[in-house]
Amino acid sequence: DTGETLTEAATRHILTMLRYQFDHVILDCGNRLDDILAMGLDSADRALIVATPDAPALRSVRRLNDALDRLDIARGRPFGLVVNLTSRQREIQPANAAHMTRGPLAASIPDLTAQIEMAVNSNTLLTSRVPAMAKAAQSIASAIVTGTATNPGSAPEQSMADDSTKIPPRRAQTP
Repeated sequence: DTGETLTEAATRHILTMLRYQFDHVILDCGNRLDDILAMGLDSADRALIVATPDAPALRSVRRLNDALDRLDIARGRPFGLVVNLTSRQREIQPANAAHMTRGPLAASIPDLTAQIEMAVNSNTLLTSRVPAMAKAAQSIASAIVTGTATNPGSAPEQSMADDSTKIPPRRAQTP
């Protein structure tokens, strides 16, 4: 709630301090493009955009990418798509989602709603073992740290770092 009251200058200062202290800084940004988000994305080494595999969400990702290009924000920096709630029963599969958004697929997270709901309802979320979630988390961590995208249960995807517009890596990364 207090994040909405931060100014762009204060946010830039906080991010600078975090980048100095930590190797990786992860920002969970909202779904609207404002000055703070634009500044965060512009200073990021890598950004992952999370979307569900449905046409409205993927159109929003494409519009966001187009807006970032138009505003010249984070130009040349790799963006990756994380497709959440995937399953074989979905009409839009992760590879198709990446094609629709015109961006590389960083990871796909299977629909684990039933397993997570059961763990939450039984108050065992922190101690439950959900191998598919661990595999998805490892895939996302790989996309953040190395820029190499792999999807749980499938062959490795194209590396986000293999784009034609490479940038030298910085010390910290903020999506």
